[in-house]
Amino acid sequence: MKNPVLVDEGSRLIVRCEASGNPTPQYKWYKDGAELKKSKEIKISKNGRKTSKVQISSVKLEDSGNYTCVAENILGKDNGTSTVHVQSSK
Repeated sequence: MKNPVLVDEGSRLIVRCEASGNPTPQYKWYKDGAELKKSKEIKISKNGRKTSKVQISSVKLEDSGNYTCVAENILGKDNGTSTVHVQSSK
């Protein structure tokens, strides 16, 4: 995960997370400590066995914050955090 991420208001944001493990880890995403859920604006997907991503098609200023990916399986868990700054387009 890159740190920090700077995006313009109204543009698309993609935050990726990569982890490996056996068994394949499950991913959870958090923004400022609160779990992110899929919605019309927020897409959360898993690509293959090793990566997951959060995509917001049109970011707003309030989407700024710390995005944390937690990858967990029965053997343990790991996490990574990216700080996202959304700058005003005005």
